[in-house]
Amino acid sequence: MAQRNNPNTPLFYNEYIFRVARDREGSCFVCYKPTNYFLHSSQEPKDWFYVCKNHINDSSFCTRIYSEAEKQARIDAEKKWQQEREEAKKKAGLMSFF
Repeated sequence: MAQRNNPNTPLFYNEYIFRVARDREGSCFVCYKPTNYFLHSSQEPKDWFYVCKNHINDSSFCTRIYSEAEKQARIDAEKKWQQEREEAKKKAGLMSFF
Protein backbone atom coordinates (compact mmCIF):
# COMPACT_ATOMS: atom_id res chain seq x y z
CA MET A 1 0.00 0.00 0.00
CA ALA A 2 1.29 3.45 -0.87
CA GLN A 3 2.19 5.63 2.07
CA ARG A 4 1.30 9.29 2.14
CA ASN A 5 3.54 11.94 3.66
CA ASN A 6 0.58 14.14 4.52
CA PRO A 7 -2.52 12.30 5.79
CA ASN A 8 -4.77 15.10 4.47
CA THR A 9 -3.81 14.57 0.83
CA PRO A 10 -5.99 12.14 -1.13
CA LEU A 11 -4.55 8.83 -2.25
CA PHE A 12 -6.10 9.38 -5.67
CA TYR A 13 -6.21 12.89 -7.13
CA ASN A 14 -9.45 13.31 -9.12
CA GLU A 15 -8.39 15.98 -11.62
CA TYR A 16 -8.07 15.17 -15.32
CA ILE A 17 -6.87 17.02 -18.41
CA PHE A 18 -8.92 16.85 -21.63
CA ARG A 19 -7.01 15.83 -24.76
CA VAL A 20 -7.70 14.76 -28.35
CA ALA A 21 -5.83 11.82 -29.88
CA ARG A 22 -5.18 12.51 -33.56
CA ASP A 23 -4.18 9.05 -34.68
CA ARG A 24 -5.98 6.70 -32.27
CA GLU A 25 -9.50 5.89 -31.20
CA GLY A 26 -10.75 3.99 -28.22
CA SER A 27 -14.12 3.04 -26.82
CA CYS A 28 -15.83 5.51 -24.52
CA PHE A 29 -15.54 4.60 -20.84
CA VAL A 30 -19.29 5.21 -20.40
CA CYS A 31 -21.10 4.15 -23.59
CA TYR A 32 -18.40 2.18 -25.51
CA LYS A 33 -18.81 4.25 -28.70
CA PRO A 34 -15.58 4.93 -30.63
CA THR A 35 -14.01 8.28 -29.76
CA ASN A 36 -10.66 10.03 -30.00
CA TYR A 37 -11.25 12.24 -26.92
CA PHE A 38 -9.66 11.19 -23.65
CA LEU A 39 -8.97 12.41 -20.13
CA HIS A 40 -5.66 11.85 -18.39
CA SER A 41 -4.78 12.51 -14.78
CA SER A 42 -2.70 15.55 -13.93
CA GLN A 43 -1.03 13.95 -10.90
CA GLU A 44 0.51 10.61 -10.00
CA PRO A 45 -0.59 7.84 -10.30
CA LYS A 46 -1.07 8.38 -14.03
CA ASP A 47 -4.45 7.31 -15.34
CA TRP A 48 -6.37 7.90 -18.59
CA PHE A 49 -9.57 6.85 -20.31
CA TYR A 50 -11.41 7.58 -23.54
CA VAL A 51 -14.67 9.49 -23.24
CA CYS A 52 -17.22 10.88 -25.75
CA LYS A 53 -17.56 14.61 -26.32
CA ASN A 54 -21.18 14.25 -25.14
CA HIS A 55 -20.04 12.98 -21.76
CA ILE A 56 -17.44 15.75 -21.42
CA ASN A 57 -20.26 18.30 -21.78
CA ASP A 58 -22.46 16.47 -19.26
CA SER A 59 -22.23 18.29 -15.92
CA SER A 60 -23.18 15.13 -14.00
CA PHE A 61 -20.12 13.36 -15.43
CA CYS A 62 -17.47 16.02 -14.93
CA THR A 63 -17.09 19.73 -14.27
CA ARG A 64 -14.59 22.09 -15.79
CA ILE A 65 -12.03 23.80 -13.59
CA TYR A 66 -11.55 27.38 -14.75
CA SER A 67 -8.33 29.35 -14.48
CA GLU A 68 -8.33 32.59 -12.50
CA ALA A 69 -8.33 34.64 -15.73
CA GLU A 70 -11.35 32.70 -17.04
CA LYS A 71 -13.17 33.13 -13.73
CA GLN A 72 -12.57 36.87 -13.75
CA ALA A 73 -13.68 37.16 -17.39
CA ARG A 74 -16.92 35.33 -16.55
CA ILE A 75 -17.55 37.60 -13.55
CA ASP A 76 -16.89 40.72 -15.65
CA ALA A 77 -19.20 39.48 -18.41
CA GLU A 78 -21.96 38.78 -15.87
CA LYS A 79 -21.62 42.27 -14.37
CA LYS A 80 -21.71 43.84 -17.84
CA TRP A 81 -24.80 41.82 -18.76
CA GLN A 82 -26.58 42.86 -15.54
CA GLN A 83 -25.72 46.50 -16.19
CA GLU A 84 -26.99 46.34 -19.78
CA ARG A 85 -30.16 44.62 -18.57
CA GLU A 86 -30.85 47.36 -16.01
CA GLU A 87 -30.27 50.06 -18.65
CA ALA A 88 -32.67 48.31 -21.03
CA LYS A 89 -35.31 48.12 -18.28
CA LYS A 90 -34.97 51.85 -17.62
CA LYS A 91 -35.29 52.66 -21.32
CA ALA A 92 -38.38 50.48 -21.59
CA GLY A 93 -39.90 52.06 -18.49
CA LEU A 94 -40.07 48.80 -16.57
CA MET A 95 -39.74 48.76 -12.82
CA SER A 96 -38.16 46.04 -10.77
CA PHE A 97 -40.65 44.43 -8.42
CA PHE A 98 -38.25 41.94 -6.86
